[in-house]
Amino acid sequence: MKKIQKCLSVSIFLFSLIIFYSLLLTEQVSAQPPATPTPVDYQLPYPGILPDHPLYTFKKLRDWLLITFNRHPLKKAELYLLFSDKKIGMSDLLLEKRKLELAVDILVESQSDILKSASILPSLTQKSMLPAGLPDKIELATKKHKEIINADFKDLTDLKKQENVNRALLFNNQAISIVQSLK
Repeated sequence: MKKIQKCLSVSIFLFSLIIFYSLLLTEQVSAQPPATPTPVDYQLPYPGILPDHPLYTFKKLRDWLLITFNRHPLKKAELYLLFSDKKIGMSDLLLEKRKLELAVDILVESQSDILKSASILPSLTQKSMLPAGLPDKIELATKKHKEIINADFKDLTDLKKQENVNRALLFNNQAISIVQSLK
């Protein structure tokens, strides 16, 4: 009789240990954070002088001269992409400095530039001058830009600024659709 009681108590102990362990495992599984989307792996260049700096007008003039006097469409597409990448970085830094109006304006310029870059690609394709990696690079840049816009500018309360952010997202979506139509 004592052997049966001892065997029964060991069985109950093992059974409760198994239940406790299984509950512990389910709590660990449910305690994991929800899956977040993986960030886009695209490096943005350093933006340089910000629009609130007194010498920024010279930078704008230089950029305008580079685009205006450059006749090669491939180089123009690459320049627009570079300017776009720098401007999205500028808008992010301006947002950190709490210069929201200027940040939104530069954001719209950034997405306008990336749309210009993508708009050059069909003519490059027709002339058989399109390098293999450029559409993928522009597509990756547009995805990174969209990620930044959604992360930084989603909580705007001012309707005019929100409208400009939506316009920037529209430019971004148009650029993505142009690039994807070439694939």
